[in-house]
Amino acid sequence: MSESPLLSRFFTEVESGAARNELAYSTAVLDQLDGDDRLRAIAFLLARADTGDIRAVETLGIAGRRESVAALRGLSKRAGDLGASAARAVLDVEQRIGVSGEDPAMVQRIAESAAGAGSLGSAMAAHRLRFTGGQAAVDGLIEALSSPFDSTRANANLGLRDRLGLAPLIEPRQAPLFALQMRLLCDLEAVWRPAAQTLQSRIRGLVQGAAPAELGLNYKRESAPEDIAAFWASADDPSTPWNLEARGRLRGHDLQWADAYLLAKTWDREDTPKALVGLNIAGTRAALAEAAARVKLAGFPNPWRDALEQLDTLKEA
Repeated sequence: MSESPLLSRFFTEVESGAARNELAYSTAVLDQLDGDDRLRAIAFLLARADTGDIRAVETLGIAGRRESVAALRGLSKRAGDLGASAARAVLDVEQRIGVSGEDPAMVQRIAESAAGAGSLGSAMAAHRLRFTGGQAAVDGLIEALSSPFDSTRANANLGLRDRLGLAPLIEPRQAPLFALQMRLLCDLEAVWRPAAQTLQSRIRGLVQGAAPAELGLNYKRESAPEDIAAFWASADDPSTPWNLEARGRLRGHDLQWADAYLLAKTWDREDTPKALVGLNIAGTRAALAEAAARVKLAGFPNPWRDALEQLDTLKEA
């Protein structure tokens, strides 16, 4: 069967790798095809998808054609990112063609990917779960909080905030939930992993019907507003040294927030390691050790190692 010039152009563009973005092929020509040409284009993409071409799968999700759903469902059973991408594509296509509700099997497949795929795949899965209904999506987002990839944790955190209406619990910034989120979004595992475990426990409690007060999530101010403002000013401006005098006057949730902020900035600010020495914040040694190990070049400035040595000296004294 001969090809129309437009269809031939589509084949050529895909085979040459013409991208719509990093994730999918351009749909500019595909959107202009109709009738048999469009069906042949979809079949062409499905054939590529069957060989493991994830960009073809993503393009099928964008195209939104009913004819692709059955094949995409089959691909969703594949392991790894390909299967997860196909599950997302099924939901995208069905949403575009007006199918009510979301297939629980596809949601579950995406949730599994959010918890266990590679960095890009898990982040995309968590992002999709943010806009997917049902308890399986919420459960998947909770699990994704413990992903080793910060973009996945960030998407999970945002999804749970919006899905469960958590915004009131992260105000003001000294709120316990905000402090947990600060640690969660740090890229040092020694900081984010314990926060993820605590956050998962608190959110599961909320889902099961516990009141925020029962879980210690209701903020209570126990410090002077000027001390809170003074510490925040130093935290918000990396050119300003940490205001440890103001921190020393904080109490309760306000102190927990300040300490969470300090730990979360262990790697991001070179003045944080020195500031942490002597504060006795839980998790400090592990955070400093992880950060110090990142500096591989001998002789290169390593304030995290220096602070770690000072910490150990103080401990021995």
